[in-house]
Amino acid sequence: MKNYRKALISLLVAYVLILAGWAPPVLAQQGTAASYVAGERNVAWYNFGKGSVQGAYITSGNTATGSQTITVCPAFRPLPDGRVVNLFGGPGLASVPITVDAQSSTNVETVTPTAVALTTPQQLQGSNQAVSCAQITASFSFTHAPSQNTHQVISGDGGVQEAINDAAPAGGGVVTVGADSAGFVTNAILAAAVPYANVSIADKRAALQYWNPAPTTTTTITAPTTLTATTVGFGLNGANTTGGTYTGASTYHVAVACVDVMGNESQPSADFSGLTAGTGTTNQIGIAAPAAQTGCVGWVPYISLAGGSYALAYRVPVATYSNGVPTANGVCALTQIETITAACKITNSTYNQTGVAAIVSALTVNTARIWVGVGGTSSTSDVVGNSSARTTYAYAPGARLAIGNVQTYNAFAAATAPATTVPAIVGTIHLPPGYMNFVGRSIRICGTIQGGGASTATVENVAFYWDADGSNATGAGVLLSGPTLTSTLTGTPAIQFCQTLTTTVSGSGATAGSILSTQGHITIANGAGGTAGVTTMTQPGSAVASLNLAQEARIDIDYLHTTGTDGTETLKNLTVEAIN
Repeated sequence: MKNYRKALISLLVAYVLILAGWAPPVLAQQGTAASYVAGERNVAWYNFGKGSVQGAYITSGNTATGSQTITVCPAFRPLPDGRVVNLFGGPGLASVPITVDAQSSTNVETVTPTAVALTTPQQLQGSNQAVSCAQITASFSFTHAPSQNTHQVISGDGGVQEAINDAAPAGGGVVTVGADSAGFVTNAILAAAVPYANVSIADKRAALQYWNPAPTTTTTITAPTTLTATTVGFGLNGANTTGGTYTGASTYHVAVACVDVMGNESQPSADFSGLTAGTGTTNQIGIAAPAAQTGCVGWVPYISLAGGSYALAYRVPVATYSNGVPTANGVCALTQIETITAACKITNSTYNQTGVAAIVSALTVNTARIWVGVGGTSSTSDVVGNSSARTTYAYAPGARLAIGNVQTYNAFAAATAPATTVPAIVGTIHLPPGYMNFVGRSIRICGTIQGGGASTATVENVAFYWDADGSNATGAGVLLSGPTLTSTLTGTPAIQFCQTLTTTVSGSGATAGSILSTQGHITIANGAGGTAGVTTMTQPGSAVASLNLAQEARIDIDYLHTTGTDGTETLKNLTVEAIN
């Protein structure tokens, strides 16, 4: 009886607090009122206008159809647990699909905005509260008049993009779609959501299934437009001639590359070496942001040493790192759409981002990375990665959760026919900052290399370059070992390989870490004639030291052979798996 009375008194007190405005209202949905639990965001609590969170209303409507702009208020709402979230997107965030005039039977429609601009807080008519609103541009099939109905504009995707947008700038995580969202969220909605590298979806409507960002095309991002005397130069684009270290009379080769949403770099713009018109030795170099390109969410600059070459243009560092988190170092404002590769902002309408210029004061160094190409661009003096930047990505279903933003790749562009001394980089993997900077951290890299012609090679080798600023040496990363096979080939080979790389020493310096190549194998079978199905195992040696594990890095996959000839080799079905 005592417990019953105690429970009844607690319930009455709760209702008194609610009526007095001191406590949140009783929730309409079942389950916990926490939108963010144990690193997961529940989309049901972001489904504004349909659950416990009110929708919004139009303060300035559209009087014509087609591409029009309406003003919707408010742009932010508190969730049941008190966390305030953005309803529509805006600068640096993907636009959220919305349903307009949801309670109408004649002009209800769901649209995906083409642009969202947040207003400064303003006091609404009949209200003492100043709120931020959103100017939403979309293609409308109907006209929509202003109202005071707080459910006039509601979520158009069951809260999915809203939850993703909430997670991405806060370090990422998992967005959960539970059984309570089954009536609102479909597979089509999940596939249409705009992806971020650091956000995955746990679909729990039925059997657990994960949705991770994946390329939807094999089309690589093309090289940005070649720089000109107006897009790069001494004292241009915000740079001055007093705060830098560049010599005006010297020649510097400059290029820029795009970065996709998974941190993969495109091939660079073509050579520009017009920086010869300056004077003095205290110049800064100003570089305008490249023009918007499909798939680009950031851009990175490369500058050669004085009197150097385009082939050896080195990465300009645009960030410093603390515990794997990049912070702008003054060169440019960093994109927050992805943080795998620190990159400057580039204009991108999908994520409502505007591009920014870069101002470079410090000279580049030859221990930094060089740019990546598209297959077969290495020489004996420099090792060039193979671009995996793709134009489009979407969430795709799978059985496993992507770990640490490391994706599973598809086919790369073909490399040229490899020689015995020139590395043939068949694929490049981009790793987030500090990903391997833990003793015992292990990843397994597997793939298939298919030849484009007959081979007479006698020794075949797959090796891996650790490619990171500070630990490189004049255009090449540090060579890690891999499996080697001695077998005379007489046909078109199919090469399969797997290699585990394990960190043995971690550290914060540019040359503080080491990696050991442990379990691995290579199997080669000829398409016609010769020895078929020959396999050899990796022979573990010593760990390779002087690696920068604290910052972002690439792993370049190298295929080499000894004697004979090889056809053009293409890496296909590459997988990257975190095993520890």
